[in-house]
Amino acid sequence: MAWSSANCSGVPIAQLFSLDAEKKKEIEETTAQKAYDIIKHKGFTSYGVAAITVTICESIIFDHRQVLPLSNWQEEWGCCLSLPVILGRAGIISTIPLKLNDEERILIERSAKSLKAVVADTDAKPDAVLNG
Repeated sequence: MAWSSANCSGVPIAQLFSLDAEKKKEIEETTAQKAYDIIKHKGFTSYGVAAITVTICESIIFDHRQVLPLSNWQEEWGCCLSLPVILGRAGIISTIPLKLNDEERILIERSAKSLKAVVADTDAKPDAVLNG
């Protein structure tokens, strides 16, 4: 989580809430676990997928120019990462640069490295992907 750039309507989260490292960690873990909790209780997450699909389509069709976290090519990290973009009729109109602190930069670089390893492994074993 990019706590250093997190905000609510432009106001930094740190100005709105007193969050120590332990509370931030708890929020991060809860967020990462949410989909699994939904699947455990409902058996699927299709409504969430459908809802964001509608939001993406509406943003494109009606040129809403919404800020959404969408996976897109990040030249800096050599892979696709879900980062904030402005989405409208022309697709991704622009990316919104995140100001990351050193720790957050290390974490996103680690994520990019991990994603690239998965892609490389998949490329090396295409039959395994197709045949499950």
